[in-house]
Amino acid sequence: MDLPTLLGRNRALVRWGLSNVLHRPERRTQALIDEVYREALEKRAGKAYASWARSEVTWHGPRTETESRLHELAVPTLLIQGAKDKLVPVSFARRAHALIAHSQLAILPGCGHWVQRDDPQAFLQAVEPFLRA
Repeated sequence: MDLPTLLGRNRALVRWGLSNVLHRPERRTQALIDEVYREALEKRAGKAYASWARSEVTWHGPRTETESRLHELAVPTLLIQGAKDKLVPVSFARRAHALIAHSQLAILPGCGHWVQRDDPQAFLQAVEPFLRA
């Protein structure tokens, strides 16, 4: 069973799913829960994610190794990481930042995996100067 199908079963599962990507409880509003629930009920919800996960995610981690090629990035790169991310450790972002020559790293305190929702203002404060430069 794929994630959207599982989440689409009830709003309690959506609430639980959001607790894994949003650190701040006040961001897990009933309106957001309802929106995610409605999206999960859509006929093709999550099909692309499910296809990617089946081919890429293994019990031992990702199938594709990309770290060895990060040094090849030759464009300015902004990495944004939530300090409280339960899905991707902050150490991964720090390592990527060290390997990408023209990178900037913004670690947003009090944010989980979905930083744009956890703290939209902090997200914009990290992105806007990068885009202007």
